[in-house]
Amino acid sequence: MNIKKQDLVAHKVLVLGIVAILLVNFVVKKLLIIPLETKLSAAKGRVESLSKEKNNLEREVAVLKSKEALLKEKESRLTEYFMLKSKLIDFNMVSKFLKNIVSYGGVKVDTLRPGKKEQVGQFKKWQLNISLTGSFTDINSYFSYLDSLPYLLNVKKVELSKGNTKGMVHANIVLEAVGR
Repeated sequence: MNIKKQDLVAHKVLVLGIVAILLVNFVVKKLLIIPLETKLSAAKGRVESLSKEKNNLEREVAVLKSKEALLKEKESRLTEYFMLKSKLIDFNMVSKFLKNIVSYGGVKVDTLRPGKKEQVGQFKKWQLNISLTGSFTDINSYFSYLDSLPYLLNVKKVELSKGNTKGMVHANIVLEAVGR
């Protein structure tokens, strides 16, 4: 078997080509592909981490929103409580309250008699029987006046009858005052 010089050179070139390709492949893999794969893997890990963090934050936001709604509800109840409390009659200062009830200028207060008192939980209810005389318009305005007073008052009963003089009306009213 006779190997020609030309074949030998071709084999050397072929072997050198294969070695060069393997060397280039090794260098490209070590210098480009492996660092890029490492960066890609790190980026995927970061994306997963950020996704978990986003989910956790979304859960925390949902919890905070429910707490915010609960706080708004409590704030609303507190506002209602303080509004109610400001309208409660302080029975230790009942003379001021009674003066306000009888001081309406359009009607004449014929009688003012206290009715029954009862304790309901932390509140007290007190009935007042009031007899008024005045024109129908004045009696009607008296109810608007009662509504404008800074007290918690319930009109329990109203009886209207013809007054003694022409154009006058007599009203018997039972009020319920709520206080502490």
